Amino acid sequence: MEKDNGTNGFDYQKFMEQEFPKNKNERPSSTTLIKHIDRISALLFDCALQAVKVAPSSAENFQIAHTNTRYIIVSNYRLRVINLIKILDGVFDINGNVFFDDATANIMVRSLLESYLVYFRLYNECSENLVQQQLYFNLYELSSILQFRKQREEVFKKAISPGPIIDFKPEVDDLIDMLEKNSEYELAPEQLRKNVQAVKAGKKDYLSYMNFTAAIKTSPLPTNFATHYYSYASAFAHSEGFSIKYAQMRFENKKEWPASNELIKFKLLADCLYITSQFLSSFIEYDHTQLEDEREREVWEVVSLAAYYTSAMNKND
Repeated sequence: MEKDNGTNGFDYQKFMEQEFPKNKNERPSSTTLIKHIDRISALLFDCALQAVKVAPSSAENFQIAHTNTRYIIVSNYRLRVINLIKILDGVFDINGNVFFDDATANIMVRSLLESYLVYFRLYNECSENLVQQQLYFNLYELSSILQFRKQREEVFKKAISPGPIIDFKPEVDDLIDMLEKNSEYELAPEQLRKNVQAVKAGKKDYLSYMNFTAAIKTSPLPTNFATHYYSYASAFAHSEGFSIKYAQMRFENKKEWPASNELIKFKLLADCLYITSQFLSSFIEYDHTQLEDEREREVWEVVSLAAYYTSAMNKND
C-alpha cells in the first residue's frame, strides 16, 4: 500500500498536518508518538487476525501451522507494545509524576526488534524459496519445542504435584527427520547441523537457531541503526541500566532528569515506531492482507503514518 492524496475521500496532506506539529523544527509529543505506536501495532494485529479468518479450511497442515505462527508472533508483538505503553506512560512516582523506567522499556523494545527479525527470517526473507522457508520454519519449531520441554521439565521437577507427562520425543524426531530430508539442509552452517545431530543423539537439550546479528543484516532495517540499538539495549538491560552509578545519577540530577527523560523517551519511541512500521509493511507485503471496506480510511491513515516513520528513519540513518 502507498500513501494516497485524496483517493476515496482520504486527504493525506490534511491528515498528516493534523497529526504532526506545523513547525518542522518542533518534535511531536510523546503522547502523539505513543498514540501512533498503538494504532500501527493494532492494525498489524488486525491484519494477522484477518489472515487466520480467511485461511481456507482445506489448507494443508503446514499452511495452517504457518498462518498460526504468523498470528502468534504478531499477537505477542501487540501485547508487548501494550505493556511498553504502560511502562512509558502509566507508572507514577510517590509525587504523582510519570516515572520513566528506561531499563525495562529498552528490554521491551529489544524484544520487539527480535520478534520482527524472527518474522522476517521465517517469511519475507525466503518467500521466493519455499524449500528454504520450510527449513527455517522446522529449525524454529525444533528450537521452540526443545526450549518448551526444558522449561516444563524444570517447572515440574520442583512442583508438589507433577503435571501430566508429555512425551516430546516423537515431535523432535519428526522435525529432525524433516530437516535431514530438506534439500537445503546441507547448505546450513556446519555448526548448526552438528548441534542438530547432538540433539538427535540426546547429547544436547536445546538448539540456538536465531542469530540476531546475522538476521539484522538480511532484514530491511538499516544495519547501522539495528546493530547499534540491539547492542545498546542488550548491554543496557544487563548492566548499565541497573548499576549503582546509574541509579545515583538519577538522584543527583533530579532537576535535569525530567527533560533528559523526555529526550531519551522520544528516541526510544522513534526506534519503536520505525520497527513497528517496518513490521506492518513486511506483513502486508507477505500476506497481501485485505480488511473490510468500511475500515478503508482507518487503514489509509495508519499506513500513511507507518510510511512516514519508515521514510524518516531511512533518511536519518
